Amino acid sequence: MMLPKFEESQLDQHLKEIINCKWKKTVLENGKTNCIVLCVATVDTLKTNENKNKKVVARFYGKNTSTFINRERELENIQFLSEYGLAPKILKIFNNGYILEYKEGKVLNLDQMAKYKKLIAEEMRKYHSLKQNGPSNLFKTLNDWYWKAYVNHKDFLLKNNILKMIKQAEEQTKNCKTGFCHNDLLSSNMILSFNENNTLSDIINISRNNVDNLDNLDNSVSPNNLSPNKVGSNKVGSNNSYSVSPNNLNPNNTYSVSPNKVGSNIQTEKLTFIDFEYSGINFISYDLANHFREYIGYSFDIKKFPNESDIIEFLQYYYGSNINDKIIKHTIKEIRYFLPLVDIFWGLWALLKSDQVEKSEDCSEKNDTIRSTDFDYMKYAKFKIGLVPEDFSDWWIE
Repeated sequence: MMLPKFEESQLDQHLKEIINCKWKKTVLENGKTNCIVLCVATVDTLKTNENKNKKVVARFYGKNTSTFINRERELENIQFLSEYGLAPKILKIFNNGYILEYKEGKVLNLDQMAKYKKLIAEEMRKYHSLKQNGPSNLFKTLNDWYWKAYVNHKDFLLKNNILKMIKQAEEQTKNCKTGFCHNDLLSSNMILSFNENNTLSDIINISRNNVDNLDNLDNSVSPNNLSPNKVGSNKVGSNNSYSVSPNNLNPNNTYSVSPNKVGSNIQTEKLTFIDFEYSGINFISYDLANHFREYIGYSFDIKKFPNESDIIEFLQYYYGSNINDKIIKHTIKEIRYFLPLVDIFWGLWALLKSDQVEKSEDCSEKNDTIRSTDFDYMKYAKFKIGLVPEDFSDWWIE
């Protein structure tokens, strides 16, 4: 993928304002919405070794992506999360993108999600515990996208009763608990990093801090905080919430000790979430349901979806030690309620993306910042929407 000349010149100017030196730029291939550029300060042009091999990431917005993403809110979310050490700092904002600190590590692949479910669960819990008020925009977005997609896909949407399902689900889930959610936790939005200089005593201290903080969080989550289902009613949820502040949230708590090294030096693993375009206040169980759906990724293989025992194990990591079967059962029921909404959300997203790609090809727009014609959005839309009827049938499973 090539970065258009205009944007490369623009990027050079922005990088110069960060460090006045030459930068090596590499366009990454893992973005379907944006153009992502890794920038590394070249050693031979630096006056001192202070910024040797300094790395930053530039993100250029894809053409017409404002259809899906509120860019102002995205920047606010990144700045908010960076206060808690949960997101890289923004170094520069410009008209069609921004530059972030670079997070060292390796992007997870699809098959690694199950292996690192403990780290993922604990990191999600941190997000959901953040103190930020406001309503979810989920149903506003779904309705907006539905009518935009209706223009070119009327028969497909009517055949699958999508609007009726959105309305039914909105009534069913309106009392579910909200919190700050990532909303797009697929494997490529998680980075695994390693710390190899810790001694055994360091690990013990980290573990103790981790347990203490998880216990503090768990004290605010109990069966009393979750309204049990009313007899004869299918409505689930509770408006109760729990929160932490920057002062008591330690961003270094999500660790796993690797057995790869024996002796005084022990390797620890840390997971970091990236890409906050869809982040914000949302229903917590929607975020969980969305993550479990991302075990499928773009493989179109429904068999990759985790079974109930895998989900229960994940939720045990998520809630920590002060948890019981009642809360687990309640959360699983909420997840079932949100699964069809997850599939409708990304199904509508894919329909609108397919329209953009088709229009781009018809107009021969060769200077798009991001080209996505190598992905079959229409196939993905049909796959996601095709899952919805089965999702709804699971509503009645106790």
